[in-house]
This record gives sequence, C-alpha cells and structure tokens, in this order.
Amino acid sequence: MGRDCLVSFEGRQYEVPARHCQGTVTVRGCPGEVKIYSGDLSLLRTYPRSTACRILLDRTIEDFEGDDRVIAPTPLGRLGREIVLPRSWEWDEPRRPIDAYQELIGSTL
Repeated sequence: MGRDCLVSFEGRQYEVPARHCQGTVTVRGCPGEVKIYSGDLSLLRTYPRSTACRILLDRTIEDFEGDDRVIAPTPLGRLGREIVLPRSWEWDEPRRPIDAYQELIGSTL
C-alpha cells in the first residue's frame, strides 16, 4: 500500500485507515465484498465487490491524529465536506440519452 492509503484489488482502489498507511495489509475477495485486514489479521474495512465505482473511499473512517510514521491527513474544508459523499460507491452517476448531448452541440451523429 502506498502513501495515499489506497490498496488495489481487481482493478479498483480501496481506502485503508490512515493509521495503517504504508503498512502491510491483506486483501481478500469474498462473495459480494472485499475485506481488508491489518498485518495482525484484524479486520479493518469491508467494501462491496464488483461495483461500477473504481475508487472506493470511505469518509466514515475515523480521524487519525498521526504518529511518528504517518502524519495526520488534512481535514476537508467546508466545501469539501459538502461535496464529498460519505461513501463513494453509494452514488449513482447521472444517465442522459445521447440526444441530450446532440442537442447541446447542435448536430446529429
């Protein structure tokens, strides 16, 4: 796992709590979910598996004050708290028909 606290599995990236950043974690793909374990095999997080979302961020992860190995993450500002969803995979992207885009540019395909 890198400095960004993301671990890759099956083409997606999953957020790991900051206190485990740059440490060793184990990722297990289970039916319908992905489980992330710490080095001592205690369960850290569970995420849904095979979502359309490619980066799964969990803003409900507890605050971390930092230690001698990892500095505390910068907290979100007011605007960031307004636009960031608590869990990125719970958001459905808007869907529009191609006609809406053709109308915007004034042409047809």
